[in-house]
Amino acid sequence: LALMLPFAAFAQEASKKTTMKVGGDAGSPNVEWTITAEEEGDGIFVVTFDGAIKDGYHGYAMKDVFSAPMFEFEGTEVVGDVVETLPYEEHPDGFGGTSYIYYNQAIYQYKIKASAGANVPCYISATICTNETNQCTVNTAEFNITMPGKADKKQNYFIFLYPQILQIYS
Repeated sequence: LALMLPFAAFAQEASKKTTMKVGGDAGSPNVEWTITAEEEGDGIFVVTFDGAIKDGYHGYAMKDVFSAPMFEFEGTEVVGDVVETLPYEEHPDGFGGTSYIYYNQAIYQYKIKASAGANVPCYISATICTNETNQCTVNTAEFNITMPGKADKKQNYFIFLYPQILQIYS
């Protein structure tokens, strides 16, 4: 009596997401950034900057004329406009204008053209101010983020199951 087991192959999908943290106490003491890159397809990656702003401080939206943050990607092309969370709209006394402010968290999202596995140099410059006295510092961070692998590329692992002979003794 012989039992033949079929050939089996398993494939593990390449990662579609890369996440890293920059800033915090060592780098930008008033904001810590969690940066995530996800593959959208056709060489387009969505890069999300999630800034956790320290208690007692605030940051600014992209549409704030004087204090908007700056995000740069070296060697890539930005596709479309930045998407961000809705900021608070404030009218500070003596300022005569409108400020667009984030407390606790600010999220900005870009789409960029890049290659899977590309190591993209990035730069952040964000003005972060105290809530009470409005004293501001410019918090900066320079880092590289690796774009995740393509979802349609698979790394294959093969497991071969060889025929086994079973003999029953009576």
